[in-house]
Amino acid sequence: MIPNLGFDFPFDGTSFREIYLCTNSYITFGYQSSSVVDIGDDPKPKHGLYITPGDRSIGKVYISRPSQDSLRIRYSGRQRHEPTFPINLIWQVTLFTNGVIEVLPISYPDDSECELRITEKKYIRIPSLSQSVVFYPQGTDYIYAEGSYT
Repeated sequence: MIPNLGFDFPFDGTSFREIYLCTNSYITFGYQSSSVVDIGDDPKPKHGLYITPGDRSIGKVYISRPSQDSLRIRYSGRQRHEPTFPINLIWQVTLFTNGVIEVLPISYPDDSECELRITEKKYIRIPSLSQSVVFYPQGTDYIYAEGSYT
């Protein structure tokens, strides 16, 4: 758990001050889950950002604050739960006070996908995560664009 973001993060009409980072390569807003999930699995926990999720093994997590208006999380882990398997899953997520979410894939397996799940039935799925993606809030929905948010 990341107990205090340092700001209220708006997501789907609710403000969150804490988020949860699951070892299985996803982030949830407002609740904890340790389920093994894959993109396309239903039911899936709601209110989450799933970056190449599955039965993963976390290595290290780094948290930084690039500005007072943002929080950055860097995840590094293994695609499998095997100690001899190399660290091959690295991504970075930056949350902004205005609800924008930036996802930067650094190292990932060939089957990398990303999904922003707003509710159980409302989500944005990116089938091939090959470069930085930014999710922008639009009322009660989100849109996304490739590139970075600055």
